[in-house]
Amino acid sequence: MFRSGRVAIRRVAVVVCVFAVVFSSVARADVITFRGKGALSGIVAEVVFRLDGKIVKYARQDISMLHFSTTGEDSLTLTAGKKKVTGTIVTVVVKTDRGKMRLRGRDLRDVVLESDPLKEAQRSILAARRAKIAPEDGKGLLELAKWARERELAAEAEELAKAAIETGLKSDAADEAHKFLGHVLFEGEWMPKAEMEKRKKNDEGLPPSADGNAAKVVKPKVSDDAADNAELKKAEDMATPAEQNTQACSVFLAKVARSHQRRLKSVNGVYNATRKRLNAQIAKEQAIITKATSERGSAGGYTSAHVRDTSGNIASSKGDKAIARAKVTMAKVKTQRARLAIARRRKVASMTKKTSRRKKRVLAVKAAIKKKLVAGEKITLTQMIASYKKVVQ
Repeated sequence: MFRSGRVAIRRVAVVVCVFAVVFSSVARADVITFRGKGALSGIVAEVVFRLDGKIVKYARQDISMLHFSTTGEDSLTLTAGKKKVTGTIVTVVVKTDRGKMRLRGRDLRDVVLESDPLKEAQRSILAARRAKIAPEDGKGLLELAKWARERELAAEAEELAKAAIETGLKSDAADEAHKFLGHVLFEGEWMPKAEMEKRKKNDEGLPPSADGNAAKVVKPKVSDDAADNAELKKAEDMATPAEQNTQACSVFLAKVARSHQRRLKSVNGVYNATRKRLNAQIAKEQAIITKATSERGSAGGYTSAHVRDTSGNIASSKGDKAIARAKVTMAKVKTQRARLAIARRRKVASMTKKTSRRKKRVLAVKAAIKKKLVAGEKITLTQMIASYKKVVQ
């Protein structure tokens, strides 16, 4: 009897907790304060954010905090990994008793997001379940990701699916995880759709020459140097050393950008030529398969071309062997093509990093010269140009 009494108490406690969560969830409201006077209560549905010049929309469950700045950039703290992003809050969509309202970010002083008890309870359950899953259990992480998505924990679901892939899932399980994330298969590699579109665009690159040879590295044109000298010549007529410094900096930043474009064209040229050759080989093997399959079908099954092995079984015909060889060759070539795409992407990424470092060095020279000028030191345009050339070489 005592045990049954304890079970009853537990059931009542669970019911009370559920009602508390439900009612507190209904009663919760975010508080929006305007830069002028007044405030508004409601539930934030969406935040439109300008990040690195692009417009990004964040749902309420993806944000844990908003910060409005009067002097610098606004910021958002995301629920996934407590990551902080900076930019500009364009608009905030709020649900109120009067319907949805779209408020401009520049009109708002502060937004206090009230926690959702139900979501917090689900996140606690999610954390407890994940703690029981071994880090190398990819399938277990993927199943938990599905559970999180069913409860509209989008950020957590995405993070779990990515963690599942990193464990080294194989075959169907890996494909399922990528599809869960909305990835697509392109040239033998899973990737986001945006990445696929970007690669397709980059793949256009510099077309190979008529004879199929890779494009050669484009040497710096004399006209480029002449244009740089003309721009530096303009700096001589500028009124102040600060203006000369700004002009010189822009010239060398442009030089770095042109160098990057030339190298990128070269890489794309090699890539396009090699990929064209591999595609031609795949088409050749496919033609062999198609022809052999057609001939085998028109022969009406097995013919005298088939021989029997020592056991008396019919051995594979020449056509079957040709098809098998062509399929093996085609699979190898497709693997080469996929590796080629990966190598190109890594090469471009490495080039981009190097270019970024060169640009930073140019900007560092500009800052150093500016600091000296502010301190009263006299620096000639010739000295400025020499300083920039050192970091661009």
